[in-house]
Amino acid sequence: MNLKKLHLLGIGIVLLSFPSCTQDADLVDTSVDSGVSVHSEAEIQQAKDLAIPVSELDNLSEDVKQKRYASIRLSEYIVLDGNQYKLDITEQQAQELGIDKFHYELIKNEISSTNKVIAETLEGGDSIELCDVQALAKEYKSGGVIISDESNNQTRVAYPSGNISTVGQEDGTASFQTEREHTKVLFRCRTAAAPTPVYRCTVTAWGEKKIGSKVGSVFTTTEITVPIAGSGSGVYADLTFATSDSNGGSCTWQAQ
Repeated sequence: MNLKKLHLLGIGIVLLSFPSCTQDADLVDTSVDSGVSVHSEAEIQQAKDLAIPVSELDNLSEDVKQKRYASIRLSEYIVLDGNQYKLDITEQQAQELGIDKFHYELIKNEISSTNKVIAETLEGGDSIELCDVQALAKEYKSGGVIISDESNNQTRVAYPSGNISTVGQEDGTASFQTEREHTKVLFRCRTAAAPTPVYRCTVTAWGEKKIGSKVGSVFTTTEITVPIAGSGSGVYADLTFATSDSNGGSCTWQAQ
C-alpha cells in the first residue's frame, strides 16, 4: 500500500455518544433479532467477545478468532502518540489478561505495520484519517458500541455494487461501467483481526486515480467515500481495496 500526507481528525470528537474511529465509521451489531434466536447463549457471547455479528461466527477460523480476541483485549492499551500508535502494556501484564506471548507479539507487529503506512503517508502527499482506538475499546467494554450486520447495510438501489475481500495486504479489485449520475464510490471496510487497520481504497476512471485512506479498528465498519474523476456513461471505473491487516479484510462498495 502506498499512502501519503497525514490528516489527523480531532481525537476528542464524540459521535452519537461514542468515540468514532472516523467521521463515517459505523459500529458492528451483535444484537439478536426480535424473533426466536437460532444461536445458543454461548455463541452470542462469543460473538460479543469477538466484536462480530453472531451470523458471522462460523465464517471465522479459530486462528482469526484468537487474533481478534487479542486485538480486542489489547486495544484498550493502544495509545495514539502524535501520528504513531503504541501498545502501552507489558508482555507480563498482557499475560494476566489471558494474552500469550505469541499473540502479544503479533499485535505489536500489526501496530508496527500501521505505523509504517502512516510514515509512508507523511513522505508523500495524500491524506489519511487516524482514530482513537483506545477510546473505542473502552466504549465497547462499557457496552456503548453496537455491532451491525453488514449484509443489511447496502442501499437497495439499482446502482452498481459488490464486495471485495483480501487474505493479506494485497490489493483486491473490482470494476463497473459508469453512468452519468455516478460521481463517487462508497466503500465500507472491515478488518479481519488487526487492532489498527489502515484501509486504502482507490477509484480509477477517465485516466485519473482517486484515493481514500483511513485507520479503522476491530470494532468498527469504516466508511470511505472516493470521488470519480469525471462523469459520463460507458467508461469503466477500476476499484481497489487494501488493508495493512496481515490477515486481510473486506469491503462492500457501491457507486453513488
